[in-house]
Amino acid sequence: LRKHQSYDCLQSELRIMQCPKGCGQNIEARALEKHIVDECPLELVPCDFQLSGCPRRITRRAKREHNSENIEYHLSLINKGSLERDDRTAKVEKTLRAREMELQSLYTALDQERKERAEMFDEFEERMIGMLEAFEDRIKENTDNSKRALSGSVLTTNNVDVMRRTVDG
Repeated sequence: LRKHQSYDCLQSELRIMQCPKGCGQNIEARALEKHIVDECPLELVPCDFQLSGCPRRITRRAKREHNSENIEYHLSLINKGSLERDDRTAKVEKTLRAREMELQSLYTALDQERKERAEMFDEFEERMIGMLEAFEDRIKENTDNSKRALSGSVLTTNNVDVMRRTVDG
């Protein structure tokens, strides 16, 4: 029994313990952490206005009193935070307007570039068509000249044969 009480009972999560913070409550060992974190009136917790800048940590029991005694201080922290947010908001809005203007300028430049590229492409296309047409004309002309030259050569060869026959004949 003594071994059981000194070891098993002390290790059991069902054993009853007194709150180590000194609030006087008896709690099962398994619920002790929850009691301290969420319920114990003597646990130090941050002020409700911590996010506004109040650095105080007070017991859970003293929170209401702290809030009542520090209304003006807490309001000044809220006001200060509001002014700081307004300043940051104004700076962000100013930066945003500058970026919007810069973006608009880039869009304008991009549109201009697109127009210039389209014009360059059109000019290039016109020149290429002109060059291809001129090339086709030269090929046709050379083909015609070659045909005439060949047909002239045939006539010349025939004429030479006729002349040979006449001379030989």
